[in-house]
This record gives sequence, structure tokens and C-alpha cells, in this order.
Amino acid sequence: QWWWAYDEERVLVSRNSGLDWEDVPTNLPINVSHCSLAVDHQGNCWLGTSKGLCLAVASGGFERVALPERKVRRLWVVGQDLLAATAYSVFHCGPSQDWQECWSSGSSMLDELVVKDSKIFALADRAVYQLGYFKANEEEEGSLVA
Repeated sequence: QWWWAYDEERVLVSRNSGLDWEDVPTNLPINVSHCSLAVDHQGNCWLGTSKGLCLAVASGGFERVALPERKVRRLWVVGQDLLAATAYSVFHCGPSQDWQECWSSGSSMLDELVVKDSKIFALADRAVYQLGYFKANEEEEGSLVA
């Protein structure tokens, strides 16, 4: 089992459940103000930072993934889906790894995103919005329904 860790300047990986750690050669920006790490249902490691979104690649490094907004505040895994919250929007990535904006607060700063009991809520400008819910069925582990 692989474990991932990070700080402002580097990413570490352990391939033996945390017994030994090694630096991951990356092209990540240094001196980021925050990081969010998530591993999706396929085992892909995603890193969201104040300077962009990155995906771990087989060569051991990370490649950048373009989003319309650069600063990723937080990442969540919901079933087979991955959510990325930026300052003003929430982006959704399904199993096909195509990123799409699923909600925008307009000019209001997104304060928080909460995933609770298969429902997704956003707090922006002192208002709460339900973005959608997580729907599971027998054929798939689940997907985001707007």
C-alpha cells in the first residue's frame, strides 16, 4: 500500500505502508500557501495547491492539470468522482478524468464545501447551496448528480 505526504516544498511517498519514505521528483511549484491531497477510486494521487492542480504520473513525478481557476483550495473524493474547490467554483472529475465546472458562486467567495450523507453543499456569502448529491446504483459505485 502506497502512502503519500507533502509539505510546502516536496512530496513524499512510502511504498511499504510508511516504513520508508522517499522524495518524489516533481515539477510542483515551491512555496505554496496550502495543499490538499486526495487519492481517487482508481488509485490516482491528486494534489491541489495555491498554484495549481497536479496528478501523479507513472514516472514518479506530477503533471499539471489545467483548470480555469488556478488556486485549488480543497479536494474531495466522492465515490468515483473527485471534486476540486477553488475560490469561486467547484469542479467535478468523473472516471473519464474530464474536469468540468459543476457550480460557480459568481463573484462571491466560496467559503466551504461540505459532503454529508451523499449530499454536497456549498457556503458562499452567508448562503448555503445544495450542489447535487451522490447517487449509487448496482452497476456503478456512484456518480455526482447535479
